[in-house]
Amino acid sequence: MRVLTPLYLLYALTIIAVYGVRKRMLVVAVLGAAVLLVPVSVMAGIGIGQAVYIFCVMMAGAILIRTAQRLVGLYGEYTERSIEEKGKLNALLDGEKKDLFAQHKLLDEKSFMIGKVYEIIKAMSGLLRCDEIVYLFSVFINEHFYFTRCRLFIFDQEKETGSLKTSYMIRKGTVRPEDCGVGSLSPWLQGILDYIKKRKYRETITLDDALHAEYGIPRDVKRLDLIPLTVENRMVAAIAVEDLEEAQVEYVMLLVSQLGMELKTALLYAEVERRSVLDGLTGIYLRRYFLDRTVEEMQRSERMKLKFSILMLDIDKFKKCNDTYGHMVGDMVLRVIAQTIKESIRELDLVARYGGEEFSVILPDTGEHGALYVSERIRAAIEAKTITAYDETVKVTVSIGISIYPDHGSTINQLLSEADSALYLSKQKGRNRVTLFKAG
Repeated sequence: MRVLTPLYLLYALTIIAVYGVRKRMLVVAVLGAAVLLVPVSVMAGIGIGQAVYIFCVMMAGAILIRTAQRLVGLYGEYTERSIEEKGKLNALLDGEKKDLFAQHKLLDEKSFMIGKVYEIIKAMSGLLRCDEIVYLFSVFINEHFYFTRCRLFIFDQEKETGSLKTSYMIRKGTVRPEDCGVGSLSPWLQGILDYIKKRKYRETITLDDALHAEYGIPRDVKRLDLIPLTVENRMVAAIAVEDLEEAQVEYVMLLVSQLGMELKTALLYAEVERRSVLDGLTGIYLRRYFLDRTVEEMQRSERMKLKFSILMLDIDKFKKCNDTYGHMVGDMVLRVIAQTIKESIRELDLVARYGGEEFSVILPDTGEHGALYVSERIRAAIEAKTITAYDETVKVTVSIGISIYPDHGSTINQLLSEADSALYLSKQKGRNRVTLFKAG
């Protein structure tokens, strides 16, 4: 009978296997073991208590084994989940690292650009001429910005707000800006300029067919950034940039805010400099400036093998005018004569008050025939002029002498002396006439 004890043990192990593989059979297995417990104990020759003890031990072992299986399963699930979560975490960290790297790169680029903007602002602050400032601006934006064309409009600070003084065009790839002046603006540019003056704040315009048609803007322009340069609530200049990249707008704004201040300083300096060489009464240049310009013109003409002319003008019987009508009327006569001469010559010519009632004129690239023609035009215009001053009506004439470089001299003193000699000859011949110097 004791041989059955192993069978019982085998049965118990079967319970464990069933419990481990199919837990739904556990109840059936336990009931079966309980039913066979008594017969097995009798057949094995052991007491019922011992049989129960063996059964409980076997059941405890089964429970322990099942628990161990569950623990092993849970550990496996935990390990698999940990690997999966670790992969997700690594992917998240990789994404964060990429974002941080991109942000770091962006900060480096911003730091670099801000440093460059600071350098160019510092360089601009040492300049006092608008053309030099514009040149530096052109070099900088060509080197660091992506655009097609940039137009810079500078306003006259002495006249009403919005009066254009000059304009420049900067092309991508061309460092030297083009001085476009005032009169060469196309209709669409004039329209854009009027738009900037009206809006008075920065605006980006993405152009479509309707806007191209309305303003006549060239079809190759896809985007316009319009930026007014305002200092102390007054518009100093304005910029229109074509096809500027959006990411670079903030750097342009940083640059142009300082550019406006530097241009205003340069304009004020130019005005002070201009006034320092102007005659306070007539508004034309002083004698010392005339002499400086004569030296420059002589050097240029010598280098390029050109001629230029000097005119010396004197108001006929001006002392009698002063004695008759008084110095206030005499001052008005001087102002009118100066203005009439300016209106009778080209923009590139120069007129100065040489002293008292005497005036001088430089005519670049002008020989004998041209000088005689201009001199006669001046003389005739003054003779035809009726000057009204303080209830007095005055008519005056002028006498003019001409000398030509290099025909009549190779030094300033020679040219001035010979022009003065020709003027004296005009006086001798009866005044109100033009005389060209002739040697001998």
